[in-house]
Amino acid sequence: MGCSAGFDFSSSDAVFAVVDPAKGVLFDRAFPFPARDASALPLKIREILEEHNLFYEDITDWSVGVGPGSFTGLRIAAAFAAGLTFRKEGVRIRGVSSAAALAHTLYEPDRPVLTLYDGRKNEILACGLRPENGFFREDGFRAVIRSAADLAGAAANYPSLACLDSDKAALEKVCPGWGAVTGFAERIFAASLAAWDRNDFSRLPSNLTYLRPAVFVAPAAIRTI
Repeated sequence: MGCSAGFDFSSSDAVFAVVDPAKGVLFDRAFPFPARDASALPLKIREILEEHNLFYEDITDWSVGVGPGSFTGLRIAAAFAAGLTFRKEGVRIRGVSSAAALAHTLYEPDRPVLTLYDGRKNEILACGLRPENGFFREDGFRAVIRSAADLAGAAANYPSLACLDSDKAALEKVCPGWGAVTGFAERIFAASLAAWDRNDFSRLPSNLTYLRPAVFVAPAAIRTI
């Protein structure tokens, strides 16, 4: 059995991890990656692998973060993973909720968690998660938050809140006081994507959830040939 890789580009930095079934997490790395350099991503990932004496051929399954996140980053990640696995036997690929990975960074999967994101235009976007069989899963709840009162209503059924450090200022601006009761993570850890429910490869990496200034927008399908 080969290694499992997790990759996410739902926020400002890309994160990449490789997990060995026998040795555990080999590395979990964040790196800035300008979206305009998308064509160079395969080379960057190869460089990181080679630093750890690994090659693309050592990876037998890929778990790609599918958001919520930025339009450009998610599309780049989905296209990158699809290209890597196209017509390659024995290599699996799936999409995993970036929100689930964020929640797992902060909490054990024993409670509902509401993840929060800067939606721009003085709005916070919320995505709900529930614990199921030892993992966080999206529960279908999404909301646009425009005030502390909005967040109080949205958070009524969620004992824990999760947010990235990079979105903390926006949260405090839109919902004063809520930063004190929110868990903040420096980043998403890609190993959480790779380690997520190993029996569930049902979500395609093209099934993305984009963040938009006012609403979660259903993505267009990635064209396949």
